[in-house]
Amino acid sequence: MKEKAAELKTLIAKYIADNNGLVFGPCPWTLRTELGHLLVSLHEGYTDIFWKFEDVDRAVAGLGRFKMNPYSGKWNHHLPNSWSAQQMFDYWTLQVKSLTAGG
Repeated sequence: MKEKAAELKTLIAKYIADNNGLVFGPCPWTLRTELGHLLVSLHEGYTDIFWKFEDVDRAVAGLGRFKMNPYSGKWNHHLPNSWSAQQMFDYWTLQVKSLTAGG
């Protein structure tokens, strides 16, 4: 599991760095999106991806109240342990692509 989480972390960090994001150290990262900055972090050693919008009102207006926590800005994803790191990354990119400026 830890190897899978490390691979996922590498894939996400590279994506963020290549797509106008901010990578300061291993995690969390900041991705610029159409809904404002999205903080991205991983649960160490697991396959949970934690997302939090800095501008909660803007994110709620774009995503809706039922896709995320409309009070905290959290938009967390708990992925199946049976998925490979690449499958998790592919899911992640599908979710974030519509939020990414120019995506």
